[in-house]
Amino acid sequence: MAHVRASTHGETSRANCHPFVFGRWSFMHNGQIPHIARVRRELESELPDSLYNARLGTTDSELFFLLLLAMGFDDDPNLAWKKAYNRIVASHTDDDEPIRMTCVLSDGHVVYAFRQSSDQNSPTLYHSRQLDNGGHALASEPLDKLTKNWCPILEDVFCTLDESGFVQAYL
Repeated sequence: MAHVRASTHGETSRANCHPFVFGRWSFMHNGQIPHIARVRRELESELPDSLYNARLGTTDSELFFLLLLAMGFDDDPNLAWKKAYNRIVASHTDDDEPIRMTCVLSDGHVVYAFRQSSDQNSPTLYHSRQLDNGGHALASEPLDKLTKNWCPILEDVFCTLDESGFVQAYL
């Protein structure tokens, strides 16, 4: 997993760079939770001590990652995603900028990805049909000029990529 950070919340520092890691999990996020400053402390209080104490940075991304884990990503990734995203949406107001989330997580065996936003304009995500080495990839932009090889992942989709292939389901 690799990520180039364009910071929205949190200073630019090594502690705020993706991927974030906890146990066997790695996480990357493009997007923003615009009202994070208003709800940060409340969300942090929902983390168990082990996750709260593991937090190194100040980004909305790392906090959302830990919230996903706290809401049971180990046991049911799709349900944990829905619970964590709905928790963020519940504190969003009409005065806030849109929530935009494109996330990728991996436990080293399966890659999970999802795109969701409050304005149907989350950052892009693409899946490769097949790379020259026979593998597959997820990327925010196509990695080569073989445009027919790259399929955009739509909004409100939860994806998995593992040794058996690529699967996507609507949220």
